[in-house]
Amino acid sequence: MTTEQLLSDVLHRDEASQGTSVGTFQEMFADFQSLLVKESKTGAKRATVMVRKDSKVYAIVCSERLTGLVRAGKLGMSEIAGFPIFKSDKNKGIYVGLPSDGWLEVRSIKVKEFIPVAVTINDTIA
Repeated sequence: MTTEQLLSDVLHRDEASQGTSVGTFQEMFADFQSLLVKESKTGAKRATVMVRKDSKVYAIVCSERLTGLVRAGKLGMSEIAGFPIFKSDKNKGIYVGLPSDGWLEVRSIKVKEFIPVAVTINDTIA
């Protein structure tokens, strides 16, 4: 089977329709003040960065993965300032996400051997 045959029945989307960064947080909001809200009083699902300028406040939602790292205290505004901002067509909002490694040529990836590790009962409880 060729690669083309394999992919012929697989759903795909055009590259242009995927989420594309409009710039980094710092590039987009350099003239604003920011406030990182890890946990909201209303129980919001995601962490949020509030930005303020000229008495107007906007909420920039953190991606799900970024929210976990922010709430765990592993990342703060110093890191987020360099992260990409995405415009969401789905809900007319914007969000900040983790940077990607970018596209890689598959043939250039060094394959590592996968060695399964036994999981203990304590690991599954945690």
